[in-house]
Amino acid sequence: MRNLLRSFALLALLAPVAASPVLATATSTPVELGSDGTIYRLWSGTFGELFGPDNTAVPGDRPILALDIVPSGQPLVRHLVPGTEGAESESSAALLFDRASSSVHIVWNSRTVANLTVSRLHLRSLASEGWTELIELSGASLTDKSGLRLALTSDDYAKRTDGVETRVARRVLHLVWVETVADVPHAYYSPVVFADGRYLGWNPVVALDDLATPDPSLAPAPQVSLALRAAPTLTATPTGKVSASFVHSLSRHLVAVDVQALPGELGELAESARGH
Repeated sequence: MRNLLRSFALLALLAPVAASPVLATATSTPVELGSDGTIYRLWSGTFGELFGPDNTAVPGDRPILALDIVPSGQPLVRHLVPGTEGAESESSAALLFDRASSSVHIVWNSRTVANLTVSRLHLRSLASEGWTELIELSGASLTDKSGLRLALTSDDYAKRTDGVETRVARRVLHLVWVETVADVPHAYYSPVVFADGRYLGWNPVVALDDLATPDPSLAPAPQVSLALRAAPTLTATPTGKVSASFVHSLSRHLVAVDVQALPGELGELAESARGH
């Protein structure tokens, strides 16, 4: 099966996929534009919808993710996102082009249906050298992650090793999403840090409700539409700060939280102190 998928991926690179009228139930993300004018778009649907009924590399009714890439002045090429060809179902997919590394980040909710149905957040990136390894960004939970939003910040910091100082390029992929429990959406945030292109290996998940204690002097807001409560926003600024807006699950007030990574040098000092 692995060899078959590799062969299919190679064929997908060599053979442009024509737009098909079969995409009746498939959904796509907004278009992302690369630095060189390349267009990226992510599709969620069944394999048969996105790659045609004659392609049997994956069962036609299997839910998958597919990435469309349209280089400037060239025909469209469609890629199967590795890790989505299994029995799990994918939803709430989000796409972001990373200008600093000329790569594309894809994050989605992956639901596994078994004796216990659980959902996880997964990340996969496509760079010039190919697809990265699949990264699990959250533990398994009984609730789907939806309303996913991405933002990216980057900086660098000094690191001294054996008396030699080097600069470490740091990129932070910021995520917000909601998980609905008993018809009440709860917002979450997580930063995914890459140092010199390498994932640090862990990313904390923060319940945004915990960062905004309701003011007892203010009455709860009137009922807010579910569409607004289930749609957090995330905006990055040129200074490296991101602002996450969400509706608090208890007060139903609209709350904005600013997040900014601490200077990398502080992390290096903390590591040195812990090692000592």
